[in-house]
Amino acid sequence: MELGTHMLRSDLRAAFRAATGAPWFTALVALTIALGVGANAAIFSVVDAVLLQPLPFAHGDRLVSLWATNPDKTIRRFGVSYGDYLDWRTRTRSFTDMALYTSRVATMTTTSGPESVADFQVTRNFLDVLGVTPALGRGFGADDERGESSTTVILSYGFWQRRFGGDQNILSKKLSIDGRMRTVIGVLPANAALIGPAFMGNQLDVVTVVPFSSFPAVERHNQHLFGALARLKPGVTLAAASRDLYDTEVQIASENADIAGWTASVFMLSDDLSQGVRGPLLLLLAAAALVLLIACINVANLLLVRGTTRARELAVRQALGASRGRLVSQLLVESLGFGVVGGALGVLVAAGAIGGIRRMLPAGAIARAGDIHLDARVLAFAIALSMLSALLFGLWPAFRASTFSLNAVLRDGGRAQSGGVKSQRVRKSLVVAEVALAVVLVISAGLVVQSLQRLLNVDPGFRPEHAIAARITLTPERYPDSTTVAFYRQLLANLDGRAGIVAAGATDTPPLGGGGIFTPIRLVGQPPRPPDQPLMSTIRVVTPGFFEAAGMHVLAGTGIQWNEAGPSMVLSAAAAKAFWPNESVVGKQIAFGTEPRGLTVVGEVNDARETSLATPQGPVVYISFRRSMRYARAMTVIVRGTGDDASLVNALRAALREQDPTLALSNVLSLREIVNQSTAQTRLETLLLAVFAAAALLLSTLGIYGVVSYSVMQRYQEIGIRVALGAQRANVLRLVFTEGAVLACIGIAIGFAGALAATSLIQSWLFDIGRFDPLTFVATGCGLIVVSLAACWVPARRALRADPLAAMRAS
Repeated sequence: MELGTHMLRSDLRAAFRAATGAPWFTALVALTIALGVGANAAIFSVVDAVLLQPLPFAHGDRLVSLWATNPDKTIRRFGVSYGDYLDWRTRTRSFTDMALYTSRVATMTTTSGPESVADFQVTRNFLDVLGVTPALGRGFGADDERGESSTTVILSYGFWQRRFGGDQNILSKKLSIDGRMRTVIGVLPANAALIGPAFMGNQLDVVTVVPFSSFPAVERHNQHLFGALARLKPGVTLAAASRDLYDTEVQIASENADIAGWTASVFMLSDDLSQGVRGPLLLLLAAAALVLLIACINVANLLLVRGTTRARELAVRQALGASRGRLVSQLLVESLGFGVVGGALGVLVAAGAIGGIRRMLPAGAIARAGDIHLDARVLAFAIALSMLSALLFGLWPAFRASTFSLNAVLRDGGRAQSGGVKSQRVRKSLVVAEVALAVVLVISAGLVVQSLQRLLNVDPGFRPEHAIAARITLTPERYPDSTTVAFYRQLLANLDGRAGIVAAGATDTPPLGGGGIFTPIRLVGQPPRPPDQPLMSTIRVVTPGFFEAAGMHVLAGTGIQWNEAGPSMVLSAAAAKAFWPNESVVGKQIAFGTEPRGLTVVGEVNDARETSLATPQGPVVYISFRRSMRYARAMTVIVRGTGDDASLVNALRAALREQDPTLALSNVLSLREIVNQSTAQTRLETLLLAVFAAAALLLSTLGIYGVVSYSVMQRYQEIGIRVALGAQRANVLRLVFTEGAVLACIGIAIGFAGALAATSLIQSWLFDIGRFDPLTFVATGCGLIVVSLAACWVPARRALRADPLAAMRAS
């Protein structure tokens, strides 16, 4: 034991002397490891938080999301109706309990004025199903069963801290929310902050019991207005629960003609939370792993070179009695020392990268973004990765360096340090592997960057410049159905009369907001469709002035008018083409459900992207606000003007304050910000992949530089003799550049083959570009050859300075 400790201390001292004796070499190896480890640790922190960590709820592995599924199963995650929910609770056998939820923006009236709050409306049992117990106070009780009469509220931990400074006497405090006085009965624990991003897509403020009667026709099974959460019974599998719910919904649909053909789906809640980000995260983790692999290959190459330069030292030590195992042990300790330094630097790189990722993440893009940080798990991952990298890629160079023969070294007078043809071949093979891996990443990044550029050039169908959007929510207590039209008409008229305002209008769903109403429609005058194959369309509720405010164009007929003879609608160009191809749509009628009479189509407008810039536009029916006043209490008002965004917001605030000072604006954004937010996640993913590709390119370039430079050093005498014998400058340059170009070309050829397979993994990232885009492949190949030749320039200049006389004397 004592001998082993002594040997370890001796190896550590030797490693320290070797590292300090070659500071540039040590720095290069440590920084190379740091780059690979830092990239992997940063992405691992996101993967760990989003995909690996269990949900912070009791028995979170039994929490599932329940969704309705439309007849053709193109939308498996469709909203749940209140009628279905009631039937599911009594007819299914796989769940201990289930709950409904929805969300809205409410107005809290305070002494300093109104402020908007994010209100999560749930059934009374929601927190029990989720397994959350308030940190202060209690949950909802039997008196809260009916949301219409409930007068209680639960605060989120974050809202309690932000708004009330963590006041321990908050319980029993009265809050005025949408004109109703509510008593604070509890505060959620800090780990329940996930509820907001998971179920609302944004930060949660308060939780109340949902008043079902405030939703129009809520008892109908085709009113898919809510989300549903359930907890599996112990021992029940996801597959069994899916069959149970599916069979139940099939039976319910057979009993209700308005949902004929509808079914239902069950998903693990954890899978729902990572939906849309799991694939990109795993691909980014794979890209980071390739960067680490390239970094490790570089380290192995550097250690091989260092081993050959120390051939005399190691051979002499071996001749003096040092065993091969002893030499390997010392070299491994040196490698692990590099790993320690590189790992420490990698942690710093990861910390900076994690901070940057969190700042760039768009709100609501990742439900568990708050859990992304440099914690003990990420630190352990970084340390283990750096040690493993140093060990695996230091072991082989250590074995190679310990095999030098003293006789060969002394016979060659130190000139045989190249390690022979075999060692040169190994180092060149490693560089070829680096280039091949870099080609895969660069081509993938090139395709994704071009895809992003094409996405950003997509015309959204509305004009984002000089326009802002803000949400206004009216409560049924203060604004009965008969008053909502008058409210918005007066507000928009007030705005239109202000200087600098070009147009103002409102819609139930903001541009690129997705969601909204998606419902069966019937084309009046056409044969009815089978009950299980309804014609579906996206419905948008709009006021007069909306198309002008959004910067859309009326292609035929007119827009929505305040003085219309009856409730009307306008079709998008895609809807007009799909419903009445090659016909004028003006004067046609569309009915909803089983209604005998339809609404008259008065016009056609250009298509506008509704969900994202990358999603092809489907049919959209814009119906008059007069027809759907109960569906659209919460409206997004759009104001277009000649001034800057701040002046437009101020004009809207002033108009709202004049009309009703108890109301507040929420979700205030310019249309340009809305467009930017819609592409924020794509831009972040593209940036990270491009950074990884740049790192791979840099490392592979350094690899080519290192091999060619070392080759020139080893062939210095040969080159000097060639010059002495009359070799021209061009011949010497050709000798050096050819070596680098050959390595690059072989790596590029192998990389092309790998890229052909790898790009299939990024197919879902690509927009308007194929994964075999020839321009990207050719540009990448040419670019890498140019970079490789540039890496050969310094060694080539060194070769040109070869002294013929010195070479002749050395020979």
